[in-house]
Amino acid sequence: MREAATPILRYVTYLYSKLDERDLLAFGLGDWCQPNRKNEGDHATPLVVTDSIVTADNLWKAMEIYDILGMAEQKDYVNALYQRLRMAIRKELIDLEHASVYGGTQTGQAIAIAYRMFEEDEIPNDVMKVIEVLEDY
Repeated sequence: MREAATPILRYVTYLYSKLDERDLLAFGLGDWCQPNRKNEGDHATPLVVTDSIVTADNLWKAMEIYDILGMAEQKDYVNALYQRLRMAIRKELIDLEHASVYGGTQTGQAIAIAYRMFEEDEIPNDVMKVIEVLEDY
């Protein structure tokens, strides 16, 4: 972990530079996409959803690494981006009233739960939304 600490911090700095005007990210490879797509850009789950939420989870893990290593300044730096990104995700990509993640897909709903985009008391509503999406599939 100590060897990775500096490269991780460089990557976090890079991520700051990739935030769009809404503080979200959408620059990935699409390697998470469903198979048999007709076109390269034909993603069932919008790239902004997966890139933003998966990046938030990566930042969470980086904070844990810096915490274990006792690197408080680096942890605080990563936490600032994590909080900024999580707030943007909740504002721009999640309809909290209906527990609906932008794009309305299983992937979006599931990763929002798995990667802590919902507060604890919101999770039951999101689980019901995942079930609803699965039933429609």
